Amino acid sequence: MGMHFVDNVGASKDAGYFFYFTNLNHIGLIIYLIYTLHITYKSFNWTASSTVSPFFSTLHSLLYSWNAVFHFIVTAVYWALLSDRFFKQTNQLARFFSVAQHGITLLYVWFVELALGYMTINPWALLPVVILFALYAAWGILYYFWDGTWVYGFLDYTRPSAAYMYPGIAAACIISFFLIRGLHLVRNRMFKHRSLNLPPALAAAAQYTKQAMPMTVGITASGSAASGSELLER
Repeated sequence: MGMHFVDNVGASKDAGYFFYFTNLNHIGLIIYLIYTLHITYKSFNWTASSTVSPFFSTLHSLLYSWNAVFHFIVTAVYWALLSDRFFKQTNQLARFFSVAQHGITLLYVWFVELALGYMTINPWALLPVVILFALYAAWGILYYFWDGTWVYGFLDYTRPSAAYMYPGIAAACIISFFLIRGLHLVRNRMFKHRSLNLPPALAAAAQYTKQAMPMTVGITASGSAASGSELLER
């Protein structure tokens, strides 16, 4: 029965690249890193033109929230429900890419951005996270109507398991959000008013940024960036 359940939740080999949640997740990480690189570059220009508008500051925060939550969900779902293909795989290169896609990127997001940076996750970000997850479920259903196959078997709403699978995934998304937000709050409490290893020179520059130009992007220890208020708040 366990193998039958795994088959039911397995991923379709025929699905297009942009219908896999894992692939979309990595595209989101690339977008976040590119945008972070852009605003980090702007942070070195101490001029009015280098300020970041509230809209783009919010967008940067949302991109971080999505990546912090979704990379955890992708890793947990893969190793809990879909990993039988990994253990059956004999191609070592394919196994490496599976680990990279379902583990290494999570380590980057959590242990570089979370441990070395000072980004925050606000509670209001839960709504965009849930909405984006619901949009992906609709995206998977759209692919079924287009191609006749399911990207992931657990999205099949015609099976009895859908009665608990959809609510279960939604609940896991919400629980994951508050778990990760809790980790950020613990970090902020332990290292209040400073990053974990921000050098004194950069810390002074960040403090100047917050006082002189509140909307100017500040530099995190991980090399990413956040607004001055994001960098040093709480």
